[in-house]
Amino acid sequence: MTTPIRFAIVGTNTISHKFAEAVALSPCACVWAVCSRSKDTGEAFASTHHIETVYTDYEALLANPDIDAVYIATPNITHKAYTLSALRAKKHVLCEKPMGISLAEVKEMQACAKANGVILVEAMRPAFDVGYLEVKKQMQKLGRIRFAHLEFCQYSSRYNAFLSGEVLRAFNQTYGNSALMDIGVYPLHVCAMLFGQARAISSHSQFLPGGFEGMGQVTLSYTDHFVTVLYAKIVQSTLPSVILGEKGSLHIDKLSEPTTLTLCLLGEKEEKIPLTPLSNNMIYEVEVFCKGINHPEILEEINQNSNLVFQWIDEIRQANHITFGEADPLFNS
Repeated sequence: MTTPIRFAIVGTNTISHKFAEAVALSPCACVWAVCSRSKDTGEAFASTHHIETVYTDYEALLANPDIDAVYIATPNITHKAYTLSALRAKKHVLCEKPMGISLAEVKEMQACAKANGVILVEAMRPAFDVGYLEVKKQMQKLGRIRFAHLEFCQYSSRYNAFLSGEVLRAFNQTYGNSALMDIGVYPLHVCAMLFGQARAISSHSQFLPGGFEGMGQVTLSYTDHFVTVLYAKIVQSTLPSVILGEKGSLHIDKLSEPTTLTLCLLGEKEEKIPLTPLSNNMIYEVEVFCKGINHPEILEEINQNSNLVFQWIDEIRQANHITFGEADPLFNS
């Protein structure tokens, strides 16, 4: 039996809890340690998930030879520094989305992984979710694709605090946060997965007082179709995403974790296609990551799509001046 990959989780926010729960469901991995700035927070997280080792010193964690891989779920702006340190310590890295704040950062991280003989992957849930295999299968029935609308609008649980005058981290752009980075990366990655490189891109953003990007819209133009992307942290939408072909349409209920597809072919009865999703679809990325340690070729397409998305992110950020502070390298190179 293959020895499980021993993960250390860095950061103890909501997504870290979900990741720990996913690892517990997988025989290929286990959580060996957790690292938090606060000992109390780290110990509370460890108690919840039955983790034996708690660190408050990241370098001490990286010095532990029993740790094979690091899952990084710290603020966006810190991903590069935490990732590079782990890669140089010969640890494999699964970095929460967005992996960096620019394409240049991501390429530097990827080069470091290659130089140190370890793998680096972005924890982008749609990239691993098997539901998208069914999406691609059903798309073949649509004939020539002419249009797609990919939508992810989620009213943030911290927006009410912002409206009352309290700016929490989720609405503080100096941490590398924005609607684009926190939400928009999902539909953009789905677009990369399904349609690849676009011929042209245009975009518009809406900003809140203080300069935080609250929502945005992107249009990606292809040779014979175009794709619109809508994302937001300040409004909620229950509308599906849709792909239109000359023979019909395909509706996706939720881009980050699809549960049902609806196929509407011309002249035929609407067909519901349940996807029987897992209760926690992060298990897919855990298992693909673990397999990719010995078979890195299976990660190539995922990494290529991440790079394409960051190319688009750079263009969107520059066009709309979505900046993360005076030292933002995208605007100070």
